Amino acid sequence: MLNAESVTVKTATPPQRRYAVLVLVLLCGAVLLNLILAAQHSPVGPQWPTQSDVYAVSGWQSGPPVVESAWGITHVSRAYRASDGTAATLVVSTSPEAKSLYKSGADLSFVGGGYTTESVPSDLVAPAQGRSAEILKRERETLLLLYTFGERRGLLGNGWLGWAMYGLDTLVGRSNDYYLLRIIAPLTGRDAARDAQQAVQLADTVFPRVAAWYGSE
Repeated sequence: MLNAESVTVKTATPPQRRYAVLVLVLLCGAVLLNLILAAQHSPVGPQWPTQSDVYAVSGWQSGPPVVESAWGITHVSRAYRASDGTAATLVVSTSPEAKSLYKSGADLSFVGGGYTTESVPSDLVAPAQGRSAEILKRERETLLLLYTFGERRGLLGNGWLGWAMYGLDTLVGRSNDYYLLRIIAPLTGRDAARDAQQAVQLADTVFPRVAAWYGSE
């Protein structure tokens, strides 16, 4: 006869512990995979698309790129002019280091130049996923600023998700291309709504193309 002292009772592993182990294994696998990918991609300098078809938009003529660098960020500007005379400028700002790019924000250079910022009425520019907008004013000048932040994974923004992915890249030593895309368009008093809609059409055409190019790198 078995007595109570000789009986060993096996208890099942709590489900919470099994889940924790599974999550830990998956995280370790993700880190290992990123380390392997990082070893296959050596760090490079700032990159941006140079193919003309990325920037070609029906109804718009684009000028040659103007490249400038400051504070570790490379800025590539292209002037656009529509067939009706509407003007806009595309600026691709990019860096393999996210900190300076994400911290600077989209309007910092304008605020430093004496512009004030205002929110954009929804009837002027309809909100859209992955695209932000501001009104910039200085004396008699009014500009519409359309912008988005991204990296090779897509248009993640410069909020908590963008910073989290940058932290992961830093942790595993993975190189990346971080970028800020901007369309700057003057708003004239005669037809600000038309100018804004044309600028939105330009941004909504070019932004996804540039993001797709970075995603293919």
